[in-house]
Amino acid sequence: MKRLTLLLLSLVVLGLRPCSAQGDSIVRTHEPCAPTSLDSQPECRPIHSTYAVEVGGGMIADTYLSPLRYHGVHLALTGDWTKALPWHRGMSMSFQTRIEGMRLQNPAGNATEWQGAVAFDWLVRRGWHVTDRLTLAAGGGVGLYAGCIYMPRNGNNPAAAKARISLQGTLSASYRLRLGRLYLTVRDEAVTPIVGAMFSQDYGQPYYNIYLGNRSGLVHAAWWGNNFCVDNLLGVRLHFGRGDLGVGYRFRLYQQHVCNLDTRIATHAAVISWTPRK
Repeated sequence: MKRLTLLLLSLVVLGLRPCSAQGDSIVRTHEPCAPTSLDSQPECRPIHSTYAVEVGGGMIADTYLSPLRYHGVHLALTGDWTKALPWHRGMSMSFQTRIEGMRLQNPAGNATEWQGAVAFDWLVRRGWHVTDRLTLAAGGGVGLYAGCIYMPRNGNNPAAAKARISLQGTLSASYRLRLGRLYLTVRDEAVTPIVGAMFSQDYGQPYYNIYLGNRSGLVHAAWWGNNFCVDNLLGVRLHFGRGDLGVGYRFRLYQQHVCNLDTRIATHAAVISWTPRK
């Protein structure tokens, strides 16, 4: 009976042990995984959570509301949750979300425009270690975007809604360095929608007309010819004991041409991020 009890306890202990790094070596639960770039995750597959604030400037030109270009201040909050996939050491999966807003004015400074949007991206990447320091990655996924541009001075058509669902493509490169006792990673990633579907009302069509039931022709095919968008983030991550501090620059472009309407939303922002170490 004692032998049977000891055997059962041994099986329970072995079943509850934490994930191993290689073979029979065990990563202790209180020890964090070694710092790596997001393109290459350790085998114990923790979730890397990154939270960022963006502050910068932006420009909007939307011919449904006005033929003029409006310029102003841009602010955004973003989150990124990345985890390595179990079936291949070089593959990772990310879920990204962002909330953004802008306050803009026309060239004369006597009219104000507001913009707000939310975005969700699910991406899968495959990384390749070109050298011990350089890693390249490519992948794709699904993206969702929904937003609105609001101009209070417009009476009949004060707002323009924006919505899109698309298949995304992504490319990135990261390079690891060491400055004295400090480890850091320089990383550049670009994400762009390839094909999908987007919402757009017709030229001069009021939303009240859509509310009354005229809903035909509101969904359109989206591709690079009528919907070219890009999200590029260039940054540096400083690896500390408690986490990674990131600083960088983000350029985002939302551009579409459909139903004789042109929309261009461009932002330039400084980014500060924090990735806590688990």
